Amino acid sequence: MDLAATNHVLYLVCSAAFTIFTGQSLFANGRPFLMECFRNAKAADATNRLFLIGFYLLNTAFVCITLRFGETGTTAVATIELLSTRVGVVVLTMGIMHFNNLYWCNRIRNALLTR
Repeated sequence: MDLAATNHVLYLVCSAAFTIFTGQSLFANGRPFLMECFRNAKAADATNRLFLIGFYLLNTAFVCITLRFGETGTTAVATIELLSTRVGVVVLTMGIMHFNNLYWCNRIRNALLTR
């Protein structure tokens, strides 16, 4: 397998691992926050599952789309640098999505508290 193919495989494996680990962690720990936001277990659980599915769909699409763009490493060092940049962008995107979800859930929570 050439260096470009190795880079792609490593990128897919690392991105999938980060996505699955982060998604499961957020799903497991998000329920108490959503319960406070919605004050309804069914709504909180449904929203938590929808967030997880959306998280997986968006990250998978992002990883697949960005796989095609950029250069391919010609040396082992260049491959590692490229891989770290690509995975870093995926992780940064996951963080932005997470804080976006927190922002909107907090707005819902505050709106419910002021009623």
